[in-house]
Amino acid sequence: MRLRALLPSVYGQHRVDTSEGRLRVLSYSGPLLAAPDVDANADDAVQASTDALAKAGVRADVERNPADGWGVIVAPHTPQDAHRLIDAVIGNRPRSTAVLLNLVVVMRQHGFSSPDEVEACGDMVRDVRFNLEDARKVRMALGGPDEELVLYDRELYEFADSFSQMLTDKLGGDRIEVAAYPSRGEFCSDCIDELLALSPLSLDQAEVLVSALAATLPGTTGEAA
Repeated sequence: MRLRALLPSVYGQHRVDTSEGRLRVLSYSGPLLAAPDVDANADDAVQASTDALAKAGVRADVERNPADGWGVIVAPHTPQDAHRLIDAVIGNRPRSTAVLLNLVVVMRQHGFSSPDEVEACGDMVRDVRFNLEDARKVRMALGGPDEELVLYDRELYEFADSFSQMLTDKLGGDRIEVAAYPSRGEFCSDCIDELLALSPLSLDQAEVLVSALAATLPGTTGEAA
């Protein structure tokens, strides 16, 4: 996983810089990456970050931002240290944030239509929407046929009902409702695709969906930056 993709899912304001040929991460507001209980501008921020990184096995240079004194800069020594930093950041996130990021990432990898609209709210993941190509990929990932979906009007509503049952059976937990929105239809006049909107998913349901979708992707190894 790339660090840039991870940062939007953690609290605080952080920026990645590789302009000098070395990974540097500036935490300039809010919690530190490796020490989320310490503010980046606290008097002991540098020492707290150094201690937390050492505990996580991350070798890095840590300093106050020399440009204006605001925030802390962490520069891992090696790519392995950068990956340990990523692991430390992931370990500090709430479960809901981790599940949300994993779902958004795998939806992006699959080329889904609207991964950035998905949100975590408490212990639920909401605003999961699929167009028909997205739904085809989900159905296949959950063990269904890999067939193109071309559905209109009544067929779309009938598929929404069967898709709802499949999601409920495969993801477990409470029933997952699926609402169908035809393109240019009465309920969504500006929709350019047929859309299927899921009721909120529990974290357990979202994790099962992530695992199923991830299993249909080729194995990759991400860069740290």
